[in-house]
Amino acid sequence: MRDARVFDDFYAGAVRRLTGQMYAMTGSLAEAEDLVQEAFARAWQNWEKVSGCTDPEAWVRSVACRVRVSVWRKRSTGSRPTAGTAHRTRFPG
Repeated sequence: MRDARVFDDFYAGAVRRLTGQMYAMTGSLAEAEDLVQEAFARAWQNWEKVSGCTDPEAWVRSVACRVRVSVWRKRSTGSRPTAGTAHRTRFPG
């Protein structure tokens, strides 16, 4: 059973520290806040498992880092044309 009070205490004790770590990683406070909130949302969804971990904060940090890598991959692969999609100019003649 999920205990909201225990989760709230965990959140209050870790959110600033994790946001600072993600800010150091991304250089953007807004992105850091988004990453941490997403990681905490996932922690709440899996709280029975996460609360039993030796270090729940490490679990949240790992999730935030993985979300960041996923975002980075989507951005980096979405903006480059691939060999089959390059625009080719046709000249009359």
